[in-house]
Amino acid sequence: MTKPNQGVDMKKPDASEEEEEEELEDHDDSPDEEVEDQLKEAKLADIERILQSDPYSYQAHLDHVDILKSMGDLDRLRLARESFASHYPLAPPLWLAWIRDEQSLVSTSDERTRVMALFERATRDYASVDVWLEFCQFTLGNIGSPEGIQMAREVFERAISSVGLHMAQGGLIWAAYREFESALVGLQSDSEKPAQLKRIDDIFKRELAVPLLGMDQTMAEYETWSTVDFKGVVERHVVEKFKKAKIMMNAREPMENEVLREKEDGHLDAYRRYLDFELKENHPPRIQCLFERRITDHCLEPIVWVEYLQELWVSYLRSLERYERPGPEIVKCFETALSAGLADVTHVWLVFLSFKRRALRFDQHEKKEDEEKDVQEMRQLFGKALEQVVTLGCDPTCRIARLWTAMESDLFGSIDSARNIWSDIMAVVGAQAQFWLEFLTMEKTFGDTKHLRKLYPRALDKVQDWPHLVGDLWIQFELEEGTLDQIELAETRVAERVKLIPCQKELDVNSSPVKVDKRKERDRSKRREKRKNPTETPNNSQSGSSGPVVKKAKVEKEPASFKAPLPVSPSKLESNSPDRPVKVINPPPGFKGEIKPPPGFKGDIKPPPGFNDQIAPPPGFKGEIKPPPGFKGDIKPPPGFNDQIAPPPGFEESSPAAPEKTDKTDKIARTVFLSNLDFSVDEKRLYQIMSSSGKVVDVRLVKNYAGKSKGFAYVEFHSRSSAQEALARDNELLDGRPIFISEFNPGKDGHQFKYNTGLEKNKLFVKGFGTNITKEKLGDIFGEHGPIKEVRLVTYRNGHSKGIAFVEYEKESDAQTALLKTDGTTIEDKEISVAISNPPERKGSQGQPSFASETHVRSLGGGKKETGPRGRGRVQVAFVPRVVQNSSKNAANNSKADDLPSSKSNGSTVKSNEDFRNLILKR
Repeated sequence: MTKPNQGVDMKKPDASEEEEEEELEDHDDSPDEEVEDQLKEAKLADIERILQSDPYSYQAHLDHVDILKSMGDLDRLRLARESFASHYPLAPPLWLAWIRDEQSLVSTSDERTRVMALFERATRDYASVDVWLEFCQFTLGNIGSPEGIQMAREVFERAISSVGLHMAQGGLIWAAYREFESALVGLQSDSEKPAQLKRIDDIFKRELAVPLLGMDQTMAEYETWSTVDFKGVVERHVVEKFKKAKIMMNAREPMENEVLREKEDGHLDAYRRYLDFELKENHPPRIQCLFERRITDHCLEPIVWVEYLQELWVSYLRSLERYERPGPEIVKCFETALSAGLADVTHVWLVFLSFKRRALRFDQHEKKEDEEKDVQEMRQLFGKALEQVVTLGCDPTCRIARLWTAMESDLFGSIDSARNIWSDIMAVVGAQAQFWLEFLTMEKTFGDTKHLRKLYPRALDKVQDWPHLVGDLWIQFELEEGTLDQIELAETRVAERVKLIPCQKELDVNSSPVKVDKRKERDRSKRREKRKNPTETPNNSQSGSSGPVVKKAKVEKEPASFKAPLPVSPSKLESNSPDRPVKVINPPPGFKGEIKPPPGFKGDIKPPPGFNDQIAPPPGFKGEIKPPPGFKGDIKPPPGFNDQIAPPPGFEESSPAAPEKTDKTDKIARTVFLSNLDFSVDEKRLYQIMSSSGKVVDVRLVKNYAGKSKGFAYVEFHSRSSAQEALARDNELLDGRPIFISEFNPGKDGHQFKYNTGLEKNKLFVKGFGTNITKEKLGDIFGEHGPIKEVRLVTYRNGHSKGIAFVEYEKESDAQTALLKTDGTTIEDKEISVAISNPPERKGSQGQPSFASETHVRSLGGGKKETGPRGRGRVQVAFVPRVVQNSSKNAANNSKADDLPSSKSNGSTVKSNEDFRNLILKR
């Protein structure tokens, strides 16, 4: 660089030194930028030519987008991305890059709408957690309005449905959803906060029922949140669902970790093992989620698309049939599936052919021609299916052809057509025994002995893997159907054939379950030998063994004449065989025989002196209190009397003598117990039904761990009078079923159901009458023997009678009289059985029914004498004459024979049960 001459001003008169330097720098860089731009334009031209000739060049689309993004040409970049998206579903990183570019330019509502549309397109291409998180985050910009909040919730719910089952990353969506709802709590009024907290609680419960990694931390977070901000306790059914989800998570965690750990080649194998597990578990949402994950991670692998598309088409076809869509719609869907470019259409054809088989209705055809038309249509479909699978080279095991043979032999009744198809099948798979066995089974079921006898030797000659399986069937067939010569011929042919392929038979034996049985037998033999020779050590040194060498202890040999006695098990001590001498087994060390009682033990403990089990009443006790003179029974209230007297202001009820709190007692009195409910009835329906009796405070429907009704509930009213009015509605029909309404009586084991499960001598159990008998008719029949308190007809869940009823009398004597006079009688040509109501206990103290040790004494009623399903109810009526009881006792004890009155002493014969029965019934 030359030095400027002194005295000459080198500066430009119209520019500063900085401007001159910038101009020089721009002048120096411009040639390079121009060259780079020219190179990019040239490369773009080459890429565009490639895309014009091959629009499905994936790499060309990627390069096209990258170059235009580096050049900053937004309009051309949008066009390139649209072209890319029209030919391929874009991977999540490509969508996120596109969306972020557009987000940076959002300034108007129209531009925001354009970004929302891009998010919608991105979520349809792949199920990506990252895309859904960005989408949810973007919708939070509109939560300033109720419409924006609702839209954000809808997007979160869609995200949960799409990727909420993602075991590794699904928790991110759930956590974001909870944070969004938690942020809204501070923006709402006090009246709106309970509903918002309930919404957060529901999200927690839903998440805890899904197997996700890190779910223990979520449960701990829920417990903390519930204790601090909500109701303070985690419900039992939530814990049960969490435990069930935890079991599912533990079963899948090793496979999930393998998928997260493996890369490249091993990744597909890890996904394959994971998918096989989910397909075996048969949980459709989880299967779909895992297929979507595999496609997202391996979108350029053709096999993952083929398998997923096939599974989708198969599931779609079956869903259409399950939801009873019209036949033309299913056919159209099937044709679309065939044109989707699947490499293997075998499964799709099998699903469609199976659907057509179920659609056949031979019994509805009036003409034979219509039936033949359906048969020909099915045969044409099978022909088209075989033609397509042969062209594509799929279905190597001939599944479609085998299905055709089954329909020809069974449904169409054409065994000759089935044989012809099987002949074509055997030309492809005739070397495998399993297909011959299927052919032989069909011939044995639908064919005849002549063809079957010709088929066995043909199958034996063709089979190359397990000929002895076919041979065994042949010999068995000849044993059942053949002559002596035919049996010997079959045995000879089979023996010759098996000799030619011995290795396959040996391989089959080693791989069959018989191998396991033989191995177990060998192990048992070794253990027996070890017991016979206890001096041998288990670690015998073997040649070639890699374990440590253990020297055997030197054992002196016994004399030749000495034979060690065989150890005899206790179960064989009673054997009389001379080869098994009885050996006395010594008791273990410290054994002392029968256990003696401790010193001072005197047997049954007697009460101390002066003990009196009859506690005397306190001083002044006068027994039952008699009414005062002039007492006339229940005092009726005067007209206009109101038992609900409002307390004065400031009144505080107190009862120092009552140990329980008044509010608790009052709550119990205001609560009724509902049972025999239909499982579909929910809290809202119960609230509506029971509100007709008064103001309802709370409805508690008892549910199981899955959140489903158990069929009973508790209803708390505002007043006791409302509860009493509800009790009067007992047996009212709800959805065709009577609901049982009883008082709430909590005990240590919870509320006891309305009807007693013990002995009730005033109640009869009646069975055997027709299901058309009404409770009114039963009341008329049994009301002849005394005033009836209630007749309860036992029904099924649909309200139909079971032919069983309970008749409750006001007096026990009336019930006993009715038992004697009605047991064994007939009602509309049906003999009924009547017994005292006494349901059997489930278990006694020793694991036996409580009545197992009691003596069964029959009543004098007629009819059958069995105990019956209601226990030994008839035993409770002790209507056996004392003279008969004494005779039975004296027969057992000869020393008291004089106590029995005989005909000599009283001048009459001993009467039987039938005599006393006739006497009572006045026959």
